Amino acid sequence: MDENFILNLINPLSRIKGRIAKEKSIINLPAINISEYDLKKWASDSDYCIFRATISTDPISNAKDCIVTVTHENYCQLAFIRIDKDTTWTYIRFEGAPFVIGDVVYVEDKFYYFQRMKGLYSFVVTSDQFTSQDVKLVAKYTADNHCEKEYLVELSDHKELWMVRRYTVWKRRRPGQEGILKTKEFKVYKLDADECKWTEIHTLGGFALFVGANASIAVLASNFSRCLPNCIYFVNDWTGCTRYNFDDVGVYNIEE
Repeated sequence: MDENFILNLINPLSRIKGRIAKEKSIINLPAINISEYDLKKWASDSDYCIFRATISTDPISNAKDCIVTVTHENYCQLAFIRIDKDTTWTYIRFEGAPFVIGDVVYVEDKFYYFQRMKGLYSFVVTSDQFTSQDVKLVAKYTADNHCEKEYLVELSDHKELWMVRRYTVWKRRRPGQEGILKTKEFKVYKLDADECKWTEIHTLGGFALFVGANASIAVLASNFSRCLPNCIYFVNDWTGCTRYNFDDVGVYNIEE
């Protein structure tokens, strides 16, 4: 995103020195509408205005079906665009307090997003007349005051959606230095869509998870020579204050 709030999708593999750039290696998207109250703030700090972006499919090989979602402005706003059909963004409006929106993932033609203190929601983009009625509550939020952050992880081959909860503890540094948050534990839950609830699981079934830097991904550990199964690899997130300090990095074994 630039200082005019215009977004670009960039294929990083086409930007390698000496490699011929692929067609549409950069896709220009319309500008995001920023609230007037925060306009000046984000214009001078546009690199951090977008919290996370999610795409439904390959925007080059399947542009007609590609939908891009972004969470922005301290990840309290959510918008989407169909890159081959729309000229403006569609904004999902929230009633009441602007609860923080966590991860957004795409599973089986649906977008799922987690809204802290409220629950897991889903929506399908099927028409030009998208309204708030198209957003459905999937599972209510179960309060856990000790949890620092929740991540959504999609297992596309298994058609499953997991939630990872991260627990931290405040650690003091040397006298005169600010303290830092250190991760002490993770818990993993699998969505039971029929029962509309989360069920805790105690093994990742050969998968490894990577969370942090405002992202989350699951991989089959056996496909990567140095990747350990049933482990969560983690780094810092950007919280609006810490940015990316990378002082909370490690590997957490779920079974042990």
